[in-house]
Amino acid sequence: MMGPAHSLSGAAVWLGGTAVYSYTTGTQIDPVILIMGTAVLAGAALGPDLDSYTSTVTRSFGIFGRLMYYVTNALSVTVHAMTRTRKDEPVENGHRTLMHTLVAAIAVGLISLTLTSLPGTVTIQGKDFLTGQLFALGIMAFFLHLGMAGLLSKQIKKAKKALGSYLLMAASIVITIVIAYFLPTEDTTYQWLAVVVGVGWLTHILGDTITKMGTPILWPLKIRGKRWYDIALPTPLRITAGGQFEMVILTPLFLLVIVSGAVVNILIGMSIL
Repeated sequence: MMGPAHSLSGAAVWLGGTAVYSYTTGTQIDPVILIMGTAVLAGAALGPDLDSYTSTVTRSFGIFGRLMYYVTNALSVTVHAMTRTRKDEPVENGHRTLMHTLVAAIAVGLISLTLTSLPGTVTIQGKDFLTGQLFALGIMAFFLHLGMAGLLSKQIKKAKKALGSYLLMAASIVITIVIAYFLPTEDTTYQWLAVVVGVGWLTHILGDTITKMGTPILWPLKIRGKRWYDIALPTPLRITAGGQFEMVILTPLFLLVIVSGAVVNILIGMSIL
């Protein structure tokens, strides 16, 4: 799928999932937490494309995106070369290899869990933050940027200068600072963001798995003699990235779930449901 659809799919998973959870359990989720989770999952649903030089994700970070790409691509190509079988074709580009596997989704989730679990307290402008909370805000800023970049992918591609990328990064930081002001911090931990990151990453992979190319989501399991075997739907059911099905069916469906989920969460917050 293309950038906008990936971002929308992530937001749909979070808002739809929290709406079902809140409705069935009667639990009211803090609005700030809803915003934070939406930002992170929508952005994480774009994360795997850091392995592509021309992706919206890489473009959106300017020179920093290029650096992240070179590191990610080098790692992906190296792991592919070290683990491929005789039946696996060698690759020179790491796109849709390591970053598009279930192992990668679990790994980024574990990294996020480690960072959000760090002990210690830091006081900023008279407000106490746990060290893990500050890393949680950093994770939010990063993925909020990716989520907005996905929704604004056309504008980013049309930009003649990299300045737009840096303005988007600045906007992400400012929004995160505003969120931090209202964020519950006392005795509140954010390890749950690790699950959100992992689920967002997996959401992207599943979105690409239904396209014609498929993904090696089950690496390193050997399938038909290959460790980098691309899992995909039966040929007649595969969709074209950016094609009519994605634009006419999937995108409106994601928007419907997002709006419905937001409304249900709001009504529950107002004790109407």
